[in-house]
Amino acid sequence: MKYLRYTASLVAATIVAATSAQSESLAPPDWHDSPLARFAEWQSFPVAFGGEGNPADTEGSHADARLIQTTPGAIITGSGNIYHPGGVSAFQVTVEPGVPSETVVFQARALGDLDPESMVLEYEQNDSRHSLPAPAEEVSRKSGGFGDSVVYRWIWDLSARDVTVFALKFNAAAAHFSLDAARLDWQLKPSAPAINADIDAPDRDRWNYPYNATPGTRARASMFRSIDDEVGIYRYGGYIVSFDTSAAVPTGLEPSAYLVTSVSVQLMTSDNFKVPYDSSYDPAQTYLPETDDRRVPDTDSGRPINLFGAGFRNGFDLTTWEETTVYRSKDSELTTVYPMVLNDSGEVVDVTLAVDYDQPSDPAPLATGALDGIEPGELIPFNAWMNFDLALSNPGTLAYVQLGLSQGRIVLYATSLNGGSSTDRTYPEFHTSDSLLGEAPRLRIQVVLTEGKSISGPALRLTRSAAGMELQFRNPLASPPQIYWTSDFETWHQVISPAIETLPDGRSRWTDTDTKATHKFYRLIVP
Repeated sequence: MKYLRYTASLVAATIVAATSAQSESLAPPDWHDSPLARFAEWQSFPVAFGGEGNPADTEGSHADARLIQTTPGAIITGSGNIYHPGGVSAFQVTVEPGVPSETVVFQARALGDLDPESMVLEYEQNDSRHSLPAPAEEVSRKSGGFGDSVVYRWIWDLSARDVTVFALKFNAAAAHFSLDAARLDWQLKPSAPAINADIDAPDRDRWNYPYNATPGTRARASMFRSIDDEVGIYRYGGYIVSFDTSAAVPTGLEPSAYLVTSVSVQLMTSDNFKVPYDSSYDPAQTYLPETDDRRVPDTDSGRPINLFGAGFRNGFDLTTWEETTVYRSKDSELTTVYPMVLNDSGEVVDVTLAVDYDQPSDPAPLATGALDGIEPGELIPFNAWMNFDLALSNPGTLAYVQLGLSQGRIVLYATSLNGGSSTDRTYPEFHTSDSLLGEAPRLRIQVVLTEGKSISGPALRLTRSAAGMELQFRNPLASPPQIYWTSDFETWHQVISPAIETLPDGRSRWTDTDTKATHKFYRLIVP
């Protein structure tokens, strides 16, 4: 049993102002889009000396990376630089990748004299500490009113070593040195043979349409749009495909433990439609009404077929949803399953409204359908495999796949914004797993497992948000936990039917929206 109490206070601070040569982000290496690539980037530093140092502040950075300045007397400038007016700064960058790293690249942007030859990479192996220097490369130099801004880069090849934890150390050459920005990139070395999972049929699939009279058993799934002249264009007819991956890929690890190198989905077209093939994503502005000045022309024929993640509501999630589950509940106007993406903050974004006429936006799909041997503009052939290679370089796409593997199921939502009617069939249609004339969807995935931690324990975390107090705990659990709260440790109040959400990082979250009590203590009982 674990108790948590939330308290907060506001502390004022005065920051010394100074100059900065801060500019654009440091350029990543060529392999930064690899699924095995990780990075941490610092554009601003809040801690001048010691302590836990500075966490990376660029979105997408590795959460555990720290940059520490170890010489007393340094200050933080008004622009966020680490500046030492009277001493020689010494820096240490630490990170724990957890699995061996193959290549490490570090860059630093500085004002003043940095000692590029002082840089070393330190690691421990066989109870011995090793120190690896690396030649410095001057990437760029820009002159300014307060001296030159110089970017240095160092590269280490660790492919012949087994380095799972390392630290970088380097120094300034003299006082009045200012560290403006830094970036660390590393590429993991696969620690185990890749798992190649070939799943030849979904365990659940469904044409998701409000007037589908045979949910879960219909042999074909049509994809088309719906237009509200006052609001925009909706993804209306869609195809939900669920693959059970638990037999092929171990479940229950933290999502980050799954190093996914490739994911592809194949859907087979059916027949009796007439749709031009479009292999590229069409921006939302191409769908705006012709009277809208923001409209841009669609330069190719047809509309693409896109693959999204699947979001759940009305009391269902990816493990409890069945292909016969109601399209929407009696108490809700919202559909039980909807197309979604994860944004840069890991938040679920409902993309049912594909084109918002007031604020058109372009959330990136997980994949866009491609056909072999067919040129864009030609008609989509019947009974042909359409391939969807998921864009794992997109952090939201990768996070969605990792979360699905952790829970043993990947659920996808295929849609298209083609229009038409039952007589004018200008929208695409695909065979489902219930078709007797075509083949069922299939999934091909390659993943390498790292030594990730199990997420079976509660691991409580309490934070405040705009909605109230958020109690987070590790997921999955065999059954929902019991949540209690008290203000005096004498009377405990049970939360009846708590609305528990699943977060992209594998945690569960319950939000206490009752803010009347001045303080609360919480108790979580796991069955």
